[in-house]
Amino acid sequence: MILPVACSDDDDVFSEESGVRLQAVIDECNTVLRGADNGWKMVYYPKVESYGGYTFLFKFGAKNRVRMISDFDTSTGKDYSYNFNTSESVVLTFDSYSPLHRLADPRYPAPDYSDKKGYGVEGDFEFVVQRVTTDTLYLVGKKNRVELPLTRATGDDWQLVGQMAEMSRC
Repeated sequence: MILPVACSDDDDVFSEESGVRLQAVIDECNTVLRGADNGWKMVYYPKVESYGGYTFLFKFGAKNRVRMISDFDTSTGKDYSYNFNTSESVVLTFDSYSPLHRLADPRYPAPDYSDKKGYGVEGDFEFVVQRVTTDTLYLVGKKNRVELPLTRATGDDWQLVGQMAEMSRC
């Protein structure tokens, strides 16, 4: 028995090469992130049902710099470095040590492990970009796979998170 085999055209599925498409997503992310007047808010639960949540605010700027505050860190006026890479789709990476890195830092003990150092609170500082809208970036932690949205912040958010950081210092 002979089976006929259909030949198919080798037409491109996409009109542009993958590098061009990925760069377009990176450009869109930068435009959206830098275009928010009050920056962005992330409420992050690194390990659901194990630790509390942490609130971060980001103001993205030129030259891949980001101002960041958190509800547990009072260092204001500092900016950090971020970038986008394409190691696993488009990945937003905070690549200089920042308050966000403390959630992944093994020097800090985690409550789940009887205060043994080496675990941190199992957070991420690299996030795969799942989807981008004008008001939200949908992210997934690259290591721990926690889904979290990055939403537009308000001026009140900056004041509140600053107050929370002051309280945590006490």
